[in-house]
Amino acid sequence: MAKQYWIGEFYVDLSRNQISQPGISHNVPPKALQVLTYLAQKQGAVVSYDELLNEVWPNTIVTPNTLQRCIAHLRKALGENRQAQTIIKTHAKQGYSLECEVKWSELVSKLDDQAATESTLSSVSSNSGSTIDTATVTDENIENIAHDDSPQINHSSSDTSEKLTHSNRPSGQNWMLGIAFFALLLLMFVFTQKNDESTSLEFTELRPLTATDDKEFGATYSLDGEFILFNRFDEEFCINNIWAKHNETFEERQLTVDMGTYEGHDLSPDGKMLVFIKQNDCTTPLEQSNCYQLMSQPFDWQRENVSTPEALLECQQSPITSPIWIDNAHIVMKQRSEGHWRLVRYSLTTQSSDVLYQIEDGHVSSYDWSAEQQLFAVSSLKSDGKQYIEMLHVDGQIKSSHPIVLPADSPTYLKISPRFTPTRGEMIFSFGSELFTLSERGDVNKLKVPFDTYIDSADFHPNGDRMLMVKGNFDSDIGSLDFGSALNDNTLSPNVFARSTAMEQIATYRPNSDTIAYVSAQTGTEQVWLQDGWMQDSNGVKVVSKLPNGSFIQNLLWSDFGESLLVFANWQIHILTLSDDQSDLAKIDFPHLVNDVFHWNNEANTVLASIMLDGVRTFVRIDLASLEFDIVNRKKVKWAAQSHDGAVIYMDDFERFWQPHALEDKLITALDGQGSNKRFIIRDGIVYGINRSEHLWSYSLLTDEFRTLGSISQEVEYLTDIKHQQALITLKAHIKKEIIELSLK
Repeated sequence: MAKQYWIGEFYVDLSRNQISQPGISHNVPPKALQVLTYLAQKQGAVVSYDELLNEVWPNTIVTPNTLQRCIAHLRKALGENRQAQTIIKTHAKQGYSLECEVKWSELVSKLDDQAATESTLSSVSSNSGSTIDTATVTDENIENIAHDDSPQINHSSSDTSEKLTHSNRPSGQNWMLGIAFFALLLLMFVFTQKNDESTSLEFTELRPLTATDDKEFGATYSLDGEFILFNRFDEEFCINNIWAKHNETFEERQLTVDMGTYEGHDLSPDGKMLVFIKQNDCTTPLEQSNCYQLMSQPFDWQRENVSTPEALLECQQSPITSPIWIDNAHIVMKQRSEGHWRLVRYSLTTQSSDVLYQIEDGHVSSYDWSAEQQLFAVSSLKSDGKQYIEMLHVDGQIKSSHPIVLPADSPTYLKISPRFTPTRGEMIFSFGSELFTLSERGDVNKLKVPFDTYIDSADFHPNGDRMLMVKGNFDSDIGSLDFGSALNDNTLSPNVFARSTAMEQIATYRPNSDTIAYVSAQTGTEQVWLQDGWMQDSNGVKVVSKLPNGSFIQNLLWSDFGESLLVFANWQIHILTLSDDQSDLAKIDFPHLVNDVFHWNNEANTVLASIMLDGVRTFVRIDLASLEFDIVNRKKVKWAAQSHDGAVIYMDDFERFWQPHALEDKLITALDGQGSNKRFIIRDGIVYGINRSEHLWSYSLLTDEFRTLGSISQEVEYLTDIKHQQALITLKAHIKKEIIELSLK
């Protein structure tokens, strides 16, 4: 069977798992392409559901939903949906048919044109020292390439056995290829002239700067590089303060003394004033449970007593974060307004603020300021689902705006916090245990760094010869709580059953079974594991997923009969189909950024989720087959769950519990004060949760009865499942963050 064929104007390449048409290329799961290929072989005929399932998944038990997801993937790549079925047609209660003309590769002269085009581009690449990925060259990419300062585009040659000779082409095609050849040569020349502006970062030495039992984070240099400023979190008292440390003598001093949560410190351009955000519980909440203050205080190392901070700005209705001085009279910070994050500028002279930059159809994710270049670097997420890097002038006017292009082996979304580097041509950011460079054009490249634990990029020394970073290690275990036998003494002691020196979390019972699925990072990357007594291997556990390196999993949800798992990883929804001897992981290509997935109704093939819609978190129900969604409400939902009879409960930003209704949502007053960040679940009409006083509780939706089931340890991070009178929990075992300094080559 040929590995390439045409369906109408669409070119199907099985060797690359791609469906392409002029200017557009889609990556498609291999199973979906197997479905398409079988339909192509039966072109025009109705193929039954059973025949497709037996052909593509032989000797494997899968549900029709799996086939529906494959059809949804194909229709998206072929530019159609369930209403417009011109290529793949659904025949109710029968099956599917492919209604478009199919041309196999050995009969198609168009393939010859593509092969020669790839050959021509390959010769251009070899002559210019740069390479181009012909599968992703589109009209939009050509426009971007024409302005790119540092292109890095990969080329992959196709099977040369299927290429015909160039002499067989019509002269008109040769003439067009000649023009394309000349244009590409010209572009390559422009690229190479600009390439020298960007320098690759290399690190030569690592030096630890802090090594305490507390957690340090947010490290920055003073303007002269003499001091480092950082936050230190005290686990015993659950507070953090801002500290300063002399870079030569290693003497430390605490700069803040009042109880509170501190974040985002920065020094004024003259180095005399420190600004930071202080967060407290709101005495009279308006729109969130915490209030924010922009604080300032003098920074004087010679002064023995800590200075008294002054509140410059107080916010009860909107959070503020990440303050940065841009001159001695102005401070810029992020502010959340009506669900959108934007940049605001505060004037110390007039004691007033104004909007510096905001996105109508998205929000600001992170930003940095370069005093030398007088530029802001802003990462953002927009309504088209893409992340952008935008360079702004000091007045907030846009200098450039480009979508961020991530490496092929990285998750679709990365949390990008750009930091300016000593080289003008690039920025830097971290994700997981990896460092990346980011150009103004949006190109991302991975750096080689010697880390296997969490890192967070922080700050470059004023001399540009070193860099502060935060290195962290997170270790959590999985345990159970028997709340049926401990009601008398009101104390619940966890029984830990899954532990390692890495992270284990999110344990959930398989329906009608004692099998437990959970997440573990003991192989180096978070994967899904199963633990069950009937397994034959000596440890009684096995890995059932193959997520790429650097992945992180946010939630696991079983199907009703336990034949598959919904895996929410890297802000994307995956369906993991299980069998005795293999597993199949399929990604759902939902077009919006998904923040959380709370519940999966696999019978209806829908999920309750929180997504970014026009830059605002929105609570929705998504149809996984059609990828359409219904808005439940536009609130920022912290957590949600659904009972088997369809009752939905959600917790808002105030940690209050609600039930959605047609006219207006109903507040569950019996659960006032019972919310926390430790999640909650619903089983058999009963809501189970953990409050801020570390009590496990239950609430019956039928009888309105509330019960306290027992007190728990502070080490319980969150609740993940309930079966009979056993609760599955994630426990914090060890969390460490320390500051290190990397020297640059």
